[in-house]
Amino acid sequence: DGGRTTYAVIPTLTEAPPCRRTTQSSTEPTC
Repeated sequence: DGGRTTYAVIPTLTEAPPCRRTTQSSTEPTC
């Protein structure tokens, strides 16, 4: 349970910052 929850949180947090940064930098959402 703990391993699965951590794995789901890692990808979500790692893909969240880049998505917002690209939108503010290029105005083009890469999500």
